This record gives sequence, C-alpha cells and structure tokens, in this order.
Amino acid sequence: MSDSKIRLEFKPSGKVVHVPAGTTIFNAASWAGLTIDAACGGQGTCGKCKVRVLSGALPETMDDIDQLSAEELAAGWRLSCRAVVRSETVVEVPRLLTKP
Repeated sequence: MSDSKIRLEFKPSGKVVHVPAGTTIFNAASWAGLTIDAACGGQGTCGKCKVRVLSGALPETMDDIDQLSAEELAAGWRLSCRAVVRSETVVEVPRLLTKP
C-alpha cells in the first residue's frame, strides 16, 4: 500500500477503502461498492447523502451548513459529496441512505 493512500472505513458494512487525499466520501463509497443516495448527483444541494463521522476530521463546509441542522453538524453529520478525506476516517452510512 502506498503512503499516499488514506484508510477510510464505512460502518455498518465494515468495508474499507484506501483513497488518495482529497477524495470525497461519496466517491470513495462508490469505489467500495456502496451507493449513497444523492438526488442532486453529488452537487451538495439535496442534503440526502449525509454520513456521520465516527473518527477522523471532516470540517464543515458551506454546503453542510446550508443543508444540515446545527444539531446534525454538532453530532458529526456531513454531506458525503462535500466531505474530503485528509486523514484516516471512519464514517457511518445510515441504512436508509443506501440504495439497494
């Protein structure tokens, strides 16, 4: 494994991918075979692709602030299409947000 790849784990599936820094959670999920529902196609406007950060640092983006409540932000929720991986991260993908 290259040092330039970052470990990203998805709960509750337990799938792990190693991605380059700067990859969005949304794209990484797709690479892991997990499809996260996003009606806007990952443009940050529908708010449906939210995931909860269990470990790692994913700073809030303007789209997060526009689409998510203060309570959701405080609880670690982020839009997967705007959350950029820069360090080892574990996120929870709610079952309701994954497509069969």
